[in-house]
Amino acid sequence: QLMDILGNQSDFVKGRALMSAFMPLMKALEQSGKFLQCVKLGCEQQGRPGGNVRLPLLPIEDTFKKEMISVIDNTRASLHSILN
Repeated sequence: QLMDILGNQSDFVKGRALMSAFMPLMKALEQSGKFLQCVKLGCEQQGRPGGNVRLPLLPIEDTFKKEMISVIDNTRASLHSILN
């Protein structure tokens, strides 16, 4: 949808709003050092199986998991409000 908004509709205001909504999630993914674990958690939050990580990676701690779920939920709500 981002490419459609920018490329086809040339709606750069909405495009910037979408990217701003994504930034907290991208920051959390990149700076946590647990990219794969977060992607798997995101899949689970969408109702898709994420599975477990293989060694040497470890599952994410409950505290961090709660923080990531909050970031995912906030991102989803922001995107929903921009797109609808």
